[in-house]
Amino acid sequence: MKRPPLLAGICAGALLFSTQNSFADKDLDFLKGLSLEQLANIEVSITSKRPQRAGDVAAALHVITREDIRRSSATSIPELLRTVPGINVAKIDAHKWAITARGFNGRFANKLLVMIDGRSVYTPLFSGVFWEVQDTLLQDVERIEVIRGPGAAIWGANAVNGVINIITRQSEDTQGTLLYGMAGNEERKSGGGRYGGRLGDNASYRVYAKYSDRDDAVFANGDDGADGMDTQRGGFRVDWQPQADSHFTFLGDIYDGEGGERISLDNLLSPATNFKDTVTNQIDVSGGNLQGRWQHDEGDGHAETVQIIYDYADRHDLIIDYERETFDIEYQRQLPLGDANELMWGLGYRYIRDEFEGNQFVRLVPRRNKEELISGFIQDDISLADDQVVVTLGARIEHNGFSGFEIQPSARARWHVTEESLLWVAVSRAVRTPGRGDHHAKLGFGISPPSPATGGLPVVIFADQPGDFDSETVVAYELGFRTQLNTDISVDIASFYNRYDKLRSTETGATSFSPFPVPHLATLLTTQNKVAGDAFGVEASVDWRAADWWRLRANWSALYMDLHAKGGSTDTIFVRQEDESPEQQFNLISSMNPWSDIDVDMTLRYVDKIEAFGIDDYVAVDARIGWQINKNVHLALVGQNLFDSSHPEYQEVIFDIQETEVERSIYAYIELQF
Repeated sequence: MKRPPLLAGICAGALLFSTQNSFADKDLDFLKGLSLEQLANIEVSITSKRPQRAGDVAAALHVITREDIRRSSATSIPELLRTVPGINVAKIDAHKWAITARGFNGRFANKLLVMIDGRSVYTPLFSGVFWEVQDTLLQDVERIEVIRGPGAAIWGANAVNGVINIITRQSEDTQGTLLYGMAGNEERKSGGGRYGGRLGDNASYRVYAKYSDRDDAVFANGDDGADGMDTQRGGFRVDWQPQADSHFTFLGDIYDGEGGERISLDNLLSPATNFKDTVTNQIDVSGGNLQGRWQHDEGDGHAETVQIIYDYADRHDLIIDYERETFDIEYQRQLPLGDANELMWGLGYRYIRDEFEGNQFVRLVPRRNKEELISGFIQDDISLADDQVVVTLGARIEHNGFSGFEIQPSARARWHVTEESLLWVAVSRAVRTPGRGDHHAKLGFGISPPSPATGGLPVVIFADQPGDFDSETVVAYELGFRTQLNTDISVDIASFYNRYDKLRSTETGATSFSPFPVPHLATLLTTQNKVAGDAFGVEASVDWRAADWWRLRANWSALYMDLHAKGGSTDTIFVRQEDESPEQQFNLISSMNPWSDIDVDMTLRYVDKIEAFGIDDYVAVDARIGWQINKNVHLALVGQNLFDSSHPEYQEVIFDIQETEVERSIYAYIELQF
């Protein structure tokens, strides 16, 4: 089905609606970052769905600020996440990513909930994220809030190991015209623009458009990977405040893109190439969304929010031919009870319609599916000891068509040891609910070459999901401490111990003989819940204002996993997930202003080896030099992976996509504001 004409018309109309006089960003300060005290006072909403000081959050929180984004060498959202402690970001090819928190990484990683302005971007196909289509104008991102650890009591299923919310700026703060362009060897030519204006005294708007052309990456032998991608997108946002206590937001995006990949497909008629045919796969993606949100602040802590979302996605390639529509509505109420209790509750309804065109490699039965998700949550912040201790109790109840009712409770407590120090502890339960692929997929898993044990016949391995797959579960125990040692140094430490159960496994079933298209054996795999295990780790970060013109940040994370197949299981695939994420990661970020109009930024990243794929550890160094010529013109020269011509970061394990290597990249950037 083609892109809905209503969505295309609204977005196209919004892009053409720019008739007001332009003027530069009124509050953008290029030359000064936030102090440590200001960073602690940033208001975030990722842990409670209401504004809260970052310094008071009883969770492993990391905030990527607008200044961090501006001074980063990143050209995409995944690259911005590379330096977050406890988040593993790995590039599979020129446009595909594997991103997770606290283990279980992969292209189809399914234990990290990702949102843009509170809109979930996961696909119910596999309960994960197609990162290559998640984008916006980075200059319009206010901040990115990241929680490591479960957030299911507030946000619901699939917020198992972490939550990411990408929050864009209000249109009031993006008035005037912004144009930018970049060109380089990998980011070949990219650019975009934004225009913001007013609609009377109480309303403002902005429209944006951007284009990106990423070059092909290379294989280890230097050959071209044929995996570049072109994307174009546009969008709008309108903010209207009819009264001092009410705020209405209406926003939307639309995108279209095409890319490629080299993929090995199973073929029983190709014994000379080990039963594989390597082809170039053309990928076409398109989609868009509309979102409306009304917020009403009644005063004295009483507030309510209504949010309605429509989302559409379409993807076509040799393996995945998929279309999805989602309608989502949520109501939230904030209701204080006396001086010591801040109660909040909410209700939600989600409707998903999707269609998957099957092929010889993967099918979903039924081809068309409709799913409903009904949910409700409640949370209470209880203040004790003159607000020095706050206990947060909450739970979310959901009902979905695959696993029925799910209850996800959480208990958190924070203790303000001093004005500058916070100790927190949390116990949470979260689930990863089944996706369409867990219940409905029938797919090929590979072909084993002939051997004496198989009577000289090749063996086709295929999966046929049984339809009774349960939700994966985790019970997480967390302990953290953050402190500001003085005006120049802050420290944040988080530790965790997670107990997983009912993790996905593949179980070997019957083997049968088939004479077509050539004589072979066929072995059936079924998906069950027979893997369990533990994960524990530590994440630590330090922020040091070494001088008025120099800021240094360092973070380190360690992860250790122990997964095992439960009694009677024959799984040898998913127990390997303990070796598919690096055990240690380290980041060092230096931000300097040697002169008032010059930025000098460097990032050093260390990522440990990935044993399951035989990928060695690596060190990557990125650098950026920026020059603010005047209030209207900004130039930058950026280098990524400077000291290494190329290196691999990850492998695709579900489909046999030929991973390429991350190359050295140099690009120039220009930005104009007026």
